[in-house]
This record gives sequence, C-alpha cells and structure tokens, in this order.
Amino acid sequence: MYNGLSSNTVTAILQDKKGFMWFGTRNGLNRFDGNVFKVYQNELTDSTSIGSNSIFSLYEDSKEKLWVGTYKGIFIYDPVKESFKPFNLIPAGEVRYIKGDGRHHIWIINKYAFVRTYP
Repeated sequence: MYNGLSSNTVTAILQDKKGFMWFGTRNGLNRFDGNVFKVYQNELTDSTSIGSNSIFSLYEDSKEKLWVGTYKGIFIYDPVKESFKPFNLIPAGEVRYIKGDGRHHIWIINKYAFVRTYP
C-alpha cells in the first residue's frame, strides 16, 4: 500500500453524498472516511466483489449507488449491501467515462460504444 491506497496510480476520484472520498486505482477501489482507507478488490471466489481491480471512472447516481468503470465493464456498488453487481447493458470492455445529466440519464463511454441509459 502507498499512503493507505492500494496503488500509487490514482485514475479516478469522487466525493459521494455522504462525504466519503473514493479513489480508483490500477489495483482496486479505495474509500476514505477521513481516517481510514477501505480497499475493494476482485476476489475470484466472491461474485459480489468488484469484477476488476483496474478502475478508470467513478459516478454516483441519484440513488447514491456508485458506478465504477473498470477494465472489464461497469460494476455498481450498493452501499447498503456493501456489494457490487455487473451492469450488463453495454458491451464488455474498458469503461473510460460515466456521467449523469439533469434527466437522470447516465452517459457511458467504453472501448466499443457511447451509450445513454434511461432512468
């Protein structure tokens, strides 16, 4: 670990509505509560873990779910269950950008497509 992070290469940063700081790295997703880092990494035997350790983008939706763009697609973090599930409505691949608009659409850019989801 580098200063509490799982990697010294930070690729995405987001502050969520609860005040947590999230850092996407090349070796996992890191949540900082102001005192301690919690690291989320892929665990092959756990289907609720994040599907890839290489993080490219972060977005929090209106329901306070964290969308994590990775090397292997998008994984949505549920803060109540503290688990991830894959978002399978786009082709698998590197997700470089996730952003919401005023109508609660979510815009996604990945290696193969530019996609808009619907509320």
